[in-house]
Amino acid sequence: MTPAGTRGPILVDAIPVDVEASVGVQRYLREVLRAVPIDRRGDIVVLSTRKGRPVLNGILGYRRSEVPRRPSGPAERVLIQQAAVPVAAARTGARVVFEPVDYAAIATRAPIVTCVHSSHINALAGSLGGLHQRYHDVLFPRTLRASRRIVAISHYAAAQLRRLDDGQDLVIDVIHHGAGLVDHALAQGGSTGGGGLLSVGTHYDHKEGRSLIQAYAHLLDRWPDAPSL
Repeated sequence: MTPAGTRGPILVDAIPVDVEASVGVQRYLREVLRAVPIDRRGDIVVLSTRKGRPVLNGILGYRRSEVPRRPSGPAERVLIQQAAVPVAAARTGARVVFEPVDYAAIATRAPIVTCVHSSHINALAGSLGGLHQRYHDVLFPRTLRASRRIVAISHYAAAQLRRLDDGQDLVIDVIHHGAGLVDHALAQGGSTGGGGLLSVGTHYDHKEGRSLIQAYAHLLDRWPDAPSL
């Protein structure tokens, strides 16, 4: 517990991204952690399982808290998250808990900020399937109710969230994954001039790669000299 009169830390829940494979949400959290100034990192506790220590590999200055159990799969990871985060938040006296990907530990008493990526979009499209769809149906509405604030990764993601808002008056901030990347590239001597259009991402139906190509074809009809895609 935090002594009376002192301010508790920020607790970052890294349990959902502590997978062995390199996945987008893991990279997202690592980039967020890298972006925090070094002199502010001592005020942040990163919670992970024994399997998740690579999340902080090469990123110094953070306080660590580790759940000793190694999850055997996605279902167990969800159960560990739901049990461990409220306990860690209470133990550290966390003033806020940051949930980096879609689902919060809903029993947490501290204020929660949840970053919502695309599970709700996949669910609306019917492309989650199986166990993921079932726990999404249970956890996602409760996550929205439990979260003091939502970070959406795009205006489209935010608009789809508002379709699900049943009078909750969600507080949503849109912060794109690429925030700061252009400034960083310019600081390293890069240029915004010349070149073409580059789309980077994994191939999923909800990312609408076909629509991107169709939109680019329409752009060429109106702007034949458009940069190459």
